Amino acid sequence: MNGDDAERLHDRALMAARWLAIGVEDLRVARLCLNATEPSPVASAYHCQQAAEKLVKGLLVLADSPFTKTHDLVRLGTLALPAYPQLASLLAATHILTSWAFEYRYPGPDLQPPEDPTETELKQAMDTIDALATALRDAVRTAPQ
Repeated sequence: MNGDDAERLHDRALMAARWLAIGVEDLRVARLCLNATEPSPVASAYHCQQAAEKLVKGLLVLADSPFTKTHDLVRLGTLALPAYPQLASLLAATHILTSWAFEYRYPGPDLQPPEDPTETELKQAMDTIDALATALRDAVRTAPQ
């Protein structure tokens, strides 16, 4: 690896760490929304999706894998898979969260709004996001400096 390559990798690691910090903050807010005196599962769901999205984007940045502006975790996970095959099941577990970016935040075509995610669903999502944060944290830490 030449000096320019090392510098680019270092810059990508710094940017990935920024994505990690923002994703972890979204996860913290998701937990606050769920554990509030008057819980808001829909706000928690939104922040879970945002956390997962930012963490996957951090992995993509570190892998130098370009992506477009999107909230689609299926698309982002597909892009991340070649660089992180060991995270296949974890990336797949985020797919269900894609709709949480908009499902509860905008009225849809149905007259009845979708049912709120359950506490169990939210906690499962948070466990997935925790594991994704750990994976990104480890990848950033082990990136050549």
